[in-house]
Amino acid sequence: MQMRHPRMVKRLKRCVVGSLLIGLIVACTGTGVTSEVTRFHRVQQPSGETIAIVPADEARVGSIEFASYAAIVADRLAALGYKVVTSGETDLVARMDYAVGPAETEIRAWPRNYVHYHFRLGHPYPYYFGHYWDEPEVYAYTVYPRSLDIDIVDKEGTAVFEGHVRSVGRESNMNQVIEYLVDAMFQNFPGESGVTKVVTISKDKDHRPY
Repeated sequence: MQMRHPRMVKRLKRCVVGSLLIGLIVACTGTGVTSEVTRFHRVQQPSGETIAIVPADEARVGSIEFASYAAIVADRLAALGYKVVTSGETDLVARMDYAVGPAETEIRAWPRNYVHYHFRLGHPYPYYFGHYWDEPEVYAYTVYPRSLDIDIVDKEGTAVFEGHVRSVGRESNMNQVIEYLVDAMFQNFPGESGVTKVVTISKDKDHRPY
């Protein structure tokens, strides 16, 4: 069946746009860390209150790894307006916990479709033979659930902030993703209480675990 040129262009545009969208989705995979962030709070914007960061799990007391992650949290808290201290009585205490869960297998399927055109030499218009669908390409890969929890309590031990970050990705090393999780936790702090939001954090172009 002969096809008029404008219709051919329109079909080609749809094909190109579809390919671009699929390419964009693939490109976005792994360009940052996407997390679900849930926060509950009754805290106002920080105004110089002193705060200490301690492990929620007593087994991590004295841990060098915990101290490294706590330093990242301390930087974010200081930028927000808190005064982070390591000793003495404080106005607030932030209890931090983090974990990487066991490996899980995730399966994705991408459709494979194409458009077939036949161009006859010397003919002003091509012949369109149809839009073909093939079996989808199936990919299986390993992912890991990652979590970060920070609870802030006042002098009386009353909770004033409870934050939870949940992320799933191919990186199993907490050291590689902790900054992304912390940034997601404190984005637009303190945030809407009782609301879960999807937050994507992207950093340096050459170092983007996911």
